[in-house]
Amino acid sequence: MATATPKMEFLVDLSKPATEAEEVILAIVNSHPGKELAILREIDLWMAGVISRIEEEMARRGREADQTITESE
Repeated sequence: MATATPKMEFLVDLSKPATEAEEVILAIVNSHPGKELAILREIDLWMAGVISRIEEEMARRGREADQTITESE
């Protein structure tokens, strides 16, 4: 059975990552009237998790760098 799936395609300028990501998110959110807040909340939860993991990794690497500097002095 054939199915129809609505799709969007984006050509993203990677030299402006934040601006381009915002525009893609807005295009997707605006294509779902009445569901904008739910979609943005889901993205917000996902982004918080990504940021948390990156910060934890940076903190871990920072401690490793501090230990390496201390040990080599």
